[in-house]
Amino acid sequence: MSGPNNSSSGERSAAGMAAMDAALMGVGVFVLVAGFRTLTGNFTTGSSLWLANGFALGLLLTVPRSRWPLLLAAGTIAGAGGAFYLHADATVIPWFALFDGVEVLVAAALLSGTIRRADDLTSRSNFLRFLAGAALLGPASLVLALALFYFVLGQSFELVAAERVLIGHALGMTVMTPVVLALRNGEIRRYLRPGIIAETLLMLVLLAAICALVFFQNTVPLLFLIFPPMMRVAYRGGFVGTAVALLVVVASGALATASGYGPIAAMRTSENLANYPLLADGYIALQIFNASLLVSLFPMIVAIAEGRRAHQATEELQNRLRLLMDHSSDVIVLTDLDGRRLYVSPAVREVMGIEPEQFLRLTWRDYVHELDRGEIGAQIVEAQRTRTSRVLVFRANHASGAVVWIEANMKYFRDRTFDLMQAEKDSGVQRNRGVEGDEGFVVTMRDISARRRAELELESANAELATLIRKDSLTGLANRRRFDEVLEAAWARALAGGWPIAVLMIDVDHFKQFNDCYGHQRGDLCLRDVADAIISGLFHPDDVAARYGGEEFAVILPRTTTDNAALVAERIRRAVQDLRRPHMASPLGILTVSVGVAAAWPVAHGDPLAVVRAADEALYTSKNEGRNRTTLLDVSWPAGNAIPAR
Repeated sequence: MSGPNNSSSGERSAAGMAAMDAALMGVGVFVLVAGFRTLTGNFTTGSSLWLANGFALGLLLTVPRSRWPLLLAAGTIAGAGGAFYLHADATVIPWFALFDGVEVLVAAALLSGTIRRADDLTSRSNFLRFLAGAALLGPASLVLALALFYFVLGQSFELVAAERVLIGHALGMTVMTPVVLALRNGEIRRYLRPGIIAETLLMLVLLAAICALVFFQNTVPLLFLIFPPMMRVAYRGGFVGTAVALLVVVASGALATASGYGPIAAMRTSENLANYPLLADGYIALQIFNASLLVSLFPMIVAIAEGRRAHQATEELQNRLRLLMDHSSDVIVLTDLDGRRLYVSPAVREVMGIEPEQFLRLTWRDYVHELDRGEIGAQIVEAQRTRTSRVLVFRANHASGAVVWIEANMKYFRDRTFDLMQAEKDSGVQRNRGVEGDEGFVVTMRDISARRRAELELESANAELATLIRKDSLTGLANRRRFDEVLEAAWARALAGGWPIAVLMIDVDHFKQFNDCYGHQRGDLCLRDVADAIISGLFHPDDVAARYGGEEFAVILPRTTTDNAALVAERIRRAVQDLRRPHMASPLGILTVSVGVAAAWPVAHGDPLAVVRAADEALYTSKNEGRNRTTLLDVSWPAGNAIPAR
């Protein structure tokens, strides 16, 4: 139930608004047609300022197009009523009223959708469209309709009459339309505010006084006095204020001219204008004067409005940039190409603990940590030399004495609007290395201490994880994966350096029987003791011991020949034997190990796994020959690949 009721209420409201607009159109047109009788010489020849159609145009531009037929009908009827009231020729009244409606419709169709407020006229494109529609095409359509009408009647449409109608209607449209738009949209209120209304009234009173001085005396031609106050009104009041002021000028001029006063009325008796009937006509001369005011003032209003908008946009942009810089958590620094600082944002207080004024006097050497100065200095010099951007990460000395990590993003720019050291330019001294002094850097600095700590912690955790991944959890030695990686790297280094590499394969003797006799927990302790014995038998820090299998171990010995590897193997074997760990299943009654040793000189097409296989083969030889012994085996390569021993 609520839906239909709301719809019905909306329709009634729209119908009520349409009726009110139609009534306003009728009353306004009638008052303006009848009320400007004093400004009319002869109804059939037009008036100096036809405001009714300008009122109708302004009203149409502020309502939906669906209301146009109703409002045009109301305006046409009201215009005809005003003509009857003025006792015009009854045979032409309907036609003239109809032609006025056509003029308004043509102008409204050209302007609808782009102009709804008086402020819209301050756009250059809208202003030109307004001139084309309201001051040219609309009045031209009326003059054309009147010319055709008189042609059909077999009468001539005099040039003077056509000129009066064209200029009078053009002036009326351009003067009255902005006023109606401002009234309909409430824009007029800006000139009636408590702080402005006094100035508005004073300017209008002053203008009225000047108009009285200019128009109601014939002694001195003072038309030029009207321009200064009109320009002031145009500057302060825009289209609306200028239109209202122009109404004062037109009313004063028309009243004075009709009464035979003023410089325009005096032109009628001038012998110099006897051969120029258009200029000798007082109304036409008054229209030309009013048109000159419009031509002088309206473009100036548009230019002033554009300048104000540009200034406002620039000011807003500056305020926003200032807001961004003042409240940015990053330090923003502007420097020339030599590194002289021209601006620094207040964030430097938080990031560096330094006041902006003090920071501008510093150089990067004053706060970059001594451990990073060499690298950072080289980077800055290179950026200045190559004119390139880069990101710098360094430690900096905070004013509190702490060390903070800073990330500085140096962005190189070249901009013609960049004005460096204007006093130096004016004096001819150019210290900037840029050819035109239009180069520099925008540097953003941020405190990344927390991020850097997190990165270091992550690196440490990753390193620890990598170690765990490559470490045997029981013995702490390298695991099989780590053994393969080390073997590959050691082989590559040995191949490049031309030195030998040896591998030991170590197996705990009778370990399965040890587990059966003593249990797996004692077996794990046994493996740990063997691992410790292996570590104690190594000589060089580059040697790597690994748990290769269950009870099998392997050792990589870089830069070690077979004989030296045998010494290490025997050292390890004896270290395990010296543990004197009981082993009931062993013929010796104690824990022992068997060792296989292999060494080789790497060649370009050799295989590091061949050394492992040779050591494994030597290990099995030791086990087959009674265990608790060391067997040596050299790896030989094909003769073409052999590298002589060193």
